[in-house]
Amino acid sequence: MRNTTYYRLTTSTQFKVFRWPSWLNPAWSKEREAELLEFYGGRDSAGWQHEVASEHSKPSYGAFNIEYLNFCRQELLEYQKVIITGDELSGCDTEEESHDRLEALLNLVPQTGVFWIGGDLGYTNDPTELVVFQELELGDRRVLKLILRVHMKHVAYPHIAQAIALLDRYYTATGIGVDNGGNGLAVVQELHTLDKYKDLRRQIVFPAVDLELEDQFTTHTYTLRDGRVVYSKGNDHIIDAVRCALLAREQANLDQVGEETVSLIPVLTDPVFI
Repeated sequence: MRNTTYYRLTTSTQFKVFRWPSWLNPAWSKEREAELLEFYGGRDSAGWQHEVASEHSKPSYGAFNIEYLNFCRQELLEYQKVIITGDELSGCDTEEESHDRLEALLNLVPQTGVFWIGGDLGYTNDPTELVVFQELELGDRRVLKLILRVHMKHVAYPHIAQAIALLDRYYTATGIGVDNGGNGLAVVQELHTLDKYKDLRRQIVFPAVDLELEDQFTTHTYTLRDGRVVYSKGNDHIIDAVRCALLAREQANLDQVGEETVSLIPVLTDPVFI
C-alpha cells in the first residue's frame, strides 16, 4: 500500500533498508526456485517481487469496483457456507458411501425456482469453490442472489463431480458453468459420460428425418493444437447455426440477470457450460 507510513519510510534516504529475500534461507534450492517461479508467474510478477525477492512490486489495481460491490452486499438469512475436507470422505470405500456422506455434509433441501451453479475446480491439493445463485424477479428487475457456497479442500475430482450432481438434483439448475482447466474438464467428463449421472443431462431434440443434419454432426471432427481444441471447417453450416442459436439462448438468459450484476463478473477464464 503506497499511501502508508511504512512505504514512505522505505523510500526515505534517512533510513537504511535491509531486504531478506527468500534465497537467503538455508533451505533454498533450485527446485524451490522453479516451484515459486511457476507459482507466481515469473520474476517480473508482483508476487515474486514482493513475496520472494523482498522488493516493492509494481502497483496493482482492483479488478472490481468496491463501491458497486458494497451495494450488492446485503444480509441474507438463507445464505449457507459449507466446508468439506478430504478427511471427511477418507473412510468411504464405495461410491454409495461417499454419496451419502456428501449428501449429509451438504444438508440440502429440495428447492423450486431458477438456479445457476458455478465452480472453480481445483486439483486434490487445491481448494474447490462451488456457488449456487437463485434468480428472482423483483418488479421489473431480475436479481441473482448467492444462497450457497461450498468450499472443498483436498477433495478428489470424482467426489467433486458427486457434489455438483447433488447440487443439481436438489436445485434443478438452469445451467452449470465451471472453469476450463484440467480438473474442470475431468469433472465435466465424469458428469457427461457416467451412467449414474444420466438423469442430469440437458437434452436437445433433432428431427430424425433430416439426413443432412445427421451427416454434418457425424462427420464433424476436431484436433488439439497447443492445448486448444480446433474444430474442422467445411460441411458444418447446420452445426454453426445450432451453435449460434444455443449461444443466443444462453446470452438471453444472462441478459435477464441485469446490467448491475453482470458488470461485477469479469471473465477471467474460459467457462465450460454443462
